[in-house]
Amino acid sequence: MVHQYQQKIGLKNLCQWVQLPLSSFHYKPLAGKPGAKPSLYTKMLDGKVVVNDEVIGSIKKLLSEEFVCYGYKKVSASLKQLKYLINDKKVYRLMDENNLLLGKVIRTTGKRQFVKHRKITATCPMDYLCLDIKYLWVHGEQRWYYLLSVIDVFSRKIIAWILQRSIKQIDVINIFRRINQQHPIKGVNIRNDNGSQFLANSVKRYLSSEEAKLIMTNYVEFYNTKRIHGSLNMKTPQSVWDTWHSQNNTSTKGERMSLQTALSPLLENTIKNLIINQKCQTFNII
Repeated sequence: MVHQYQQKIGLKNLCQWVQLPLSSFHYKPLAGKPGAKPSLYTKMLDGKVVVNDEVIGSIKKLLSEEFVCYGYKKVSASLKQLKYLINDKKVYRLMDENNLLLGKVIRTTGKRQFVKHRKITATCPMDYLCLDIKYLWVHGEQRWYYLLSVIDVFSRKIIAWILQRSIKQIDVINIFRRINQQHPIKGVNIRNDNGSQFLANSVKRYLSSEEAKLIMTNYVEFYNTKRIHGSLNMKTPQSVWDTWHSQNNTSTKGERMSLQTALSPLLENTIKNLIINQKCQTFNII
């Protein structure tokens, strides 16, 4: 029909009549998707070029390690540590093509009492300590165990933990006594936090309490020395902890203050309040 009217009134007049740009009439879409095809290769920091299959192999090896549960951004950061010149977008594409992406995170619902001012800004190690208690089901013994952990907010390092059938006030006091032997806690802010969660999904079923303690020991080692954190600019807690002490010429064993194995009565009462009072609060150790 267009050709019929084109011969009578001309193509230009016909396009003006229907208010269609002449260029749109002549436009022909290209076959396939627009844009450059994804590269089949990836560069290394030393100039070497490797095929993407090698990168995918490195990703699979990383994700197969015990306790590792990374999304594409942390995988990208880990690959850069392995000297790959690669960006987040390419890592996402490779993981998507090979079904290596994490599933969508499902947030739990229900009423929970959170800290009023949840975000804490710590200026140095041992500025804020986060006290966290969780339940772990030990399948072989058919009972629940309590996991008490103490995390340094500045570095996210787990500095102490215990796993027991029950946790009493004296247990919490003893764990702070242990901490105080290595890192004096005078002037430290201690927070009872109901939101901190650091356990991987693979650390939830145990044959016995001894196995649980062994796995927790391995996990804490992994968490402190190998697991990178987005909040720490993709660094590990131990590296942040060591870097701060190195730059400030302080000992990681608390030699800047005399060691005290006994806690003050005020501190013991404060710790008791953390257990008795179920609300999330922050206390300062004077």
